[in-house]
Amino acid sequence: PNATSLVATRSANGGDGESANATNKRWEVPVTFTHKAAVFDNMTRAMSTRTKLWLHTNDTSDVGVRVPSAKLAARADEWVLVNVDQVGFYRVNYDARNWQLLADQLAVDHTKIRAVNRAQMLNDMFELARHSLLDYKFVMNATKYLRAERDYLPWYEATLSFSSITTMLDRTPVSGMWKLFLSQVMESRFARFAQAPLT
Repeated sequence: PNATSLVATRSANGGDGESANATNKRWEVPVTFTHKAAVFDNMTRAMSTRTKLWLHTNDTSDVGVRVPSAKLAARADEWVLVNVDQVGFYRVNYDARNWQLLADQLAVDHTKIRAVNRAQMLNDMFELARHSLLDYKFVMNATKYLRAERDYLPWYEATLSFSSITTMLDRTPVSGMWKLFLSQVMESRFARFAQAPLT
């Protein structure tokens, strides 16, 4: 197809073992989204936090809410970003193709996605990987863009996840490889600190 579609669904894969269909686990979910061409055309307008659709508490469909391709207006080769400026309190998972398109954007020019959404993406990626919903190899490759990252929020999210993984892998056979990976990702960050004038 020459257009991207979006399906918003409700899922409770947070690890608590409870179903998203439980009455006490359902809430009104404001869904915001944008896509690559809109951001490149006019970032301010494209990153609007105006709610574009809702997942309602009384929506019992397993299929979710489908956004027509025409309303989304994204081509098949464009990434789609959901939860603009993280105005909603929910996790976002994409199909493998969209995750790769977003990771490619981070690698080429991460500033086309706002810092708060970059932080959200990192948080979502690590949490989804922790629950086996995303491949850790993909997540680690996606985080290599951090070599060029200068904003606090994405680094804060990455550091929390890196710290957790470091603790988990401590005293295991892969601990050395993990520390080497971390040093490569963080090398430019430390280099910038070393060059900063002391005040």
